[in-house]
Amino acid sequence: METPTAFTNFFADPDYTRMENLEPIYSGINGVADAFGTPRNTVWMLGALLLLSIISVVAYIHLGFAAGSVLGAGGLIFLAGVGLIPTWMLAFMILYIITGWFMKQAEGK
Repeated sequence: METPTAFTNFFADPDYTRMENLEPIYSGINGVADAFGTPRNTVWMLGALLLLSIISVVAYIHLGFAAGSVLGAGGLIFLAGVGLIPTWMLAFMILYIITGWFMKQAEGK
């Protein structure tokens, strides 16, 4: 029996170059990263996660637990697909759902 191959991008660095068609956002974010001396892939990853978190919280507040969870989990899958976050970060989907569940429980008290 052959050993199955592992995911090649499971621990890969984020690939921000896939966003190069998003001008002027692309050069603006890269300019901010360069100005602060931070690696570009780190700035893209943190920015994407921050934006996704804001969107998920707003969806949770206005549309409820299900919408916030679906947007959070779906957004993480999308970000991993386009290469802005490493694949292992999909484990955060579990955290999104658990956090939302606890928020929902606290809301009922």
